Amino acid sequence: MIICIDKDYLNTIGEVKASQLYCEALENEHFFDGKGDSMDVIRDSVEKHASSYQKELMKTGKTISLTGKLRKFLTTLKASDFSFDDLVRILNKPSKVLVENSVYEGPVYDNMIQIYERDPSFRNLYLKLKEARKTGRLEYGHSGGFGNFLGLLEQADAEGYRGIAKYKFCTVIDRDADGPEYTRLSTRDTLFKFLSGKDSSQLGDDDIYTLKQSKYIWHMWYKREIENYFPDEQYERIGVHTNRWPAIPIDRNYKKISKGTGFSKDKLKDLTKGMSRELYEAGLQSFYHQGGRVSEIQLFLLKLVKLI
Repeated sequence: MIICIDKDYLNTIGEVKASQLYCEALENEHFFDGKGDSMDVIRDSVEKHASSYQKELMKTGKTISLTGKLRKFLTTLKASDFSFDDLVRILNKPSKVLVENSVYEGPVYDNMIQIYERDPSFRNLYLKLKEARKTGRLEYGHSGGFGNFLGLLEQADAEGYRGIAKYKFCTVIDRDADGPEYTRLSTRDTLFKFLSGKDSSQLGDDDIYTLKQSKYIWHMWYKREIENYFPDEQYERIGVHTNRWPAIPIDRNYKKISKGTGFSKDKLKDLTKGMSRELYEAGLQSFYHQGGRVSEIQLFLLKLVKLI
């Protein structure tokens, strides 16, 4: 994330806390965007109060090396909008990708991150995502089922992530419907209202397949569930026969893969073996973003970038 900070804010928290904030950013791969001579104040504070290790880190300039692409895609927060304690928690608490079953889904998303790190458009951003996973700054949160999402988010916002959960959580939802129409999803209206302020009768693609979501960061798979993003050849490779599966793409997109096929969620990891960016991209929806088009998986990973 990028924290915009000015001298007035630094004066209100004092040198020791200014040093602490900057060192939290350094050690957790965040960035400071200093206004006026605020970076001079921070450097002086670090020299007076930080450890030798932290002073060496400061010399790398990592927290102020902001490219145009980083400014465009990372979350930017204004320091003066938060208390000192909230800022510290934003900087040092791990971000969470909340999924129904982290044991089975986590390896799929890790595979996507690994493959898309070679994406020509967003390579450096996805490399930061990979590093965040490696260092534990980005974790998968296990809900144990769709019905637990709302309770977990409310609990996080009331306890360990009090007041900052919307910056640190991305909720990933299977569509679990036989088609793309939102009218099929009215049983999820309470969650939709919490995440976006809208229910299924008001939701549209522009509320989900965008990086400018109004409340929480969240994603619902455009197809039925993550299983539908793997081609037939991947299923055949693990012994799941597809000769009777729908030939029409839209029917294939919303087929319940596990129904009568012998496939189960514990085999998701096996499907990732041999996947490539080209295989993931085949038949994907694409969405308009800032003058161009991005595929659904590119967009999903950019949402995760906003957490780190």
